Amino acid sequence: MRLFLPILSFLIPVANGILLSNKQEPPACANIECAPLKCPTGFDEKQEPGTCCPVCFNPDIKLEAKLTGATGEFGGSESTFCKGTWCFPTLCPSEEKITAPTTTNGQCCPVCNV
Repeated sequence: MRLFLPILSFLIPVANGILLSNKQEPPACANIECAPLKCPTGFDEKQEPGTCCPVCFNPDIKLEAKLTGATGEFGGSESTFCKGTWCFPTLCPSEEKITAPTTTNGQCCPVCNV
């Protein structure tokens, strides 16, 4: 009997945890109705975990993300005062309305005075 109570006191919480972990919450997609899907040639219907509706997927298409910061390729230039900062042309109505950055005003790039 002495051994029975410690074992029982251990098994009850374990069994309770197992029973509760099997209880499933209602799915987020329960009330979502997916439209019929017609995939173009080369694409297959694919249902990803965590999504509500299937999507058209082509495993032969590889998208490699090319992540780069500002390079000046499309305009702009590096800031003279702030390392790692790029300044792009301002669209001020006139040149007089531009305040240029200096060592004392704390600006990295020219700004328009409105």
